[in-house]
Amino acid sequence: MSDYQASVIRDPHAMPAHALSAALSAGRLTSTALVESLLERIARYDAKLHAFIAVYATEARAAPGTPSVPCTAFPSRSKTSSTSKAA
Repeated sequence: MSDYQASVIRDPHAMPAHALSAALSAGRLTSTALVESLLERIARYDAKLHAFIAVYATEARAAPGTPSVPCTAFPSRSKTSSTSKAA
């Protein structure tokens, strides 16, 4: 594993989806470590960025473990707000 790959595994939020999938499949990264890393990053920056209306950390941590099928999708985030008024 290169120095770059080792440092990226410590910061999985910086990895593209295909690299996350490969790291999860190879056992270099666990789903629990990925979720914790992402939740920590949200906690660190969301007070300033206001990117999330709600974060379901408890639900995200509820079922850790190894998936029974390969990882084919990753959760995403989107920010929506209702600012338009009905005519």
